[in-house]
Amino acid sequence: MEVEGEKLRILLIEDNPGDARLIKELFAEVDGAPFDLEHVDCLSKGLARLAQGNIDVILLDLSLPDSQGLDSLGKINALASKVPVVVLSGLSDETLAISAVHQGAQDYLVKGDVEHNLLVRSIHYAMERQRMRQELLESESRYRLLADNVADVIWTANMKWQITYVSPSIKRLLGYTVEEMKRMAIRDILTPDSLKQAGKLIRNQMDIMTPRSQYPSLSLTLEYVRKDGSTLWAEVMLSFLWDKDRKLSEVLGVTREITERKKAEEALRKREQDYLILLESTHDSIIVVDAETLKVVFANRRAALIFGFDPVLHDGVGVNLLDFVHPEDREIAIKGFVEDVYQRERRQRYDVRAKTKDGREIWVSAIATRIEFQGRVAVLLSLRDVTEARRMEALESLK
Repeated sequence: MEVEGEKLRILLIEDNPGDARLIKELFAEVDGAPFDLEHVDCLSKGLARLAQGNIDVILLDLSLPDSQGLDSLGKINALASKVPVVVLSGLSDETLAISAVHQGAQDYLVKGDVEHNLLVRSIHYAMERQRMRQELLESESRYRLLADNVADVIWTANMKWQITYVSPSIKRLLGYTVEEMKRMAIRDILTPDSLKQAGKLIRNQMDIMTPRSQYPSLSLTLEYVRKDGSTLWAEVMLSFLWDKDRKLSEVLGVTREITERKKAEEALRKREQDYLILLESTHDSIIVVDAETLKVVFANRRAALIFGFDPVLHDGVGVNLLDFVHPEDREIAIKGFVEDVYQRERRQRYDVRAKTKDGREIWVSAIATRIEFQGRVAVLLSLRDVTEARRMEALESLK
């Protein structure tokens, strides 16, 4: 790396005395001479000097007495891959120049066309390109290290859904090695139902995507088939990559096993279904009211029938509780539900007059309890229609 105030250490590997002299003269023309040039006349001497270190740039002739062509470049890269190389050649050969760049050279100069400004510019450009290349390699190395050691499976596939890369964690997840997975396609590791589901969702996403639009990763919950034939559930996040021609070129996926979570969710749903069966089977009317909004968030079948709502359509859900209460008893209801139950967490019983959907007046006896429902504080009301009992009490009092 160039340090301000220090000369760049340049190693010239050139066997032709005339060409070597020309390069030295070009450097002499540079104002301030910010270069320290060393010259050797064969590759073996050049490699020996590189082994000592402290070289910033290499100027390499491809025609040397002990090495010819791009073989020289390969040997230098094997010993000092971080040092930028500018190839010097007597041939204006575009194919050779491209090959040299592909094999690690940062520039290719034809000796007959070189003048001091071009040479200096090429050296500085070579150093900057090499610095950027090294940063890219180090960045790729860090990301590859993360991908290879993360518990989740990171993978890529082409647009035929054939695996092009997969992290080693695939062995733990599915039992396949990385090499085995690269010979497989996505369809080989999904159950038929999950393959069908994934295909439909992915097609829908691809139909609306454009290169200019930003879309969040597509989240899928899929069932995979392990190498031993057993299955597991996994959450998959998919991102689609575009090429320079704005065509979909690759899919990036991150797969995380959620089998235990899936089992827990299914067990929770089963418990909820069991609780719902119990609630629908009880002789009491059950209503759950959001404690802050006083809106009905659940009502069982018996409650719906008492108040005249359709239990199938659940048209009573979302109605404010006070709409059920007789206007003269609403103050009692508010005090009981808000102050005693919600604020003081007391379990209370109230007898109030209520109104049905069609306007009939009935008496209900309510036991109110503070609970948590769907993550919010709520009041559970266990109701019974006591209209007939009240009527009988009134008749008895008249006797």
